Amino acid sequence: MVSDDEVLHNAVSGGRWWRFDRYVVDQGVIRAAPGAAAFQYEPWSMYEQARRRRGGASRGQPAPYQELLQLGARLEEIEYERFEALPRRLEKLVLAWCRRNGLLGLLPHGLVMAASPEGETASNGNEVWSWAEWHAGGRLRGRSAVPRSTRQQAVADRTKSPPATVRRSLMEVLPQEGGVLIRPVQDHGHLVQPYTAEWARYFPAGSSLAAPRAADLDMEGEGFWRDYGEPVYDFMRCILLMYWSFLSITAPEEMAKREGGAYPTLAQSGYYELNELASVTSLSGYLSDSRARGVRWASPSLIGHYGVMMLTDLAGGNRVRVCDHCGAPFLSAAYRASYCSLQCRSAARKRRQREGHAGT
Repeated sequence: MVSDDEVLHNAVSGGRWWRFDRYVVDQGVIRAAPGAAAFQYEPWSMYEQARRRRGGASRGQPAPYQELLQLGARLEEIEYERFEALPRRLEKLVLAWCRRNGLLGLLPHGLVMAASPEGETASNGNEVWSWAEWHAGGRLRGRSAVPRSTRQQAVADRTKSPPATVRRSLMEVLPQEGGVLIRPVQDHGHLVQPYTAEWARYFPAGSSLAAPRAADLDMEGEGFWRDYGEPVYDFMRCILLMYWSFLSITAPEEMAKREGGAYPTLAQSGYYELNELASVTSLSGYLSDSRARGVRWASPSLIGHYGVMMLTDLAGGNRVRVCDHCGAPFLSAAYRASYCSLQCRSAARKRRQREGHAGT
């Protein structure tokens, strides 16, 4: 019998991320292509490998977030209204980026809690709801009994009978279909919404995840990421947010000329946005399959990982450079660094060779 709040299961946050070998844009949403092969990787392993090869600087091996900054530089040339219908060349670049890195994790990034009715009645007549909560240390799942009279009163007038916990508050004000407590990436505020609102934008019609049983919701499993997609508009806005935040910190004088305002204010604003993105990321202890104890960075989103990586590199004393080939900013300890990656260095060399041949 469910009496009040019953914790049924907990899971430790992981440090891995999902990607697929093929992505498509389907009705304005980026998602894995049907039948695409799934892979897991560790963003921080890539970051540490890049740091070792760079010697702490950008000497050919870019930080994992560098490609995102390159996309940001390209997106600056496009008006917001056109994000849902990208030029074909840019769409190819975005899908190629997703194949290498996966999606950004916009929905998991801000998800605090999900709740849904179980269709059961406890012995005391209360409604039984299942719920899942996401914290820095991992995920909690459980069931709660919610008085029908309290739910009816809360739905009718949310100002009366304030509940004692956020968990109970959510279950008291949600419609019968269930829903979520979410903090959208760029809104800096919490929203209580039914599944049919914000949540439904990320899943195709007919998906079991469009209105899931909360206790079954596993955002670290392959099934979630195979159905999950991100609206192109939201995806591009988030990339631009990270790009502009990085520029506001590394080139505040230039941003002040472009956007107006005092550059110290812009730099602080850039740090605020990156801090917000990084705030969902935390150190997480875990036991490996061999029972060895370890600690790693864990985040519900790729942008959370990237936020911490950027802040780490910004504090490392590296110089800010602008790539001579793609125009994206990057950090390097090398005094004469001119390119953000080996790819840009190679592309610039080929361009010079073509220009040399054309001049002979």
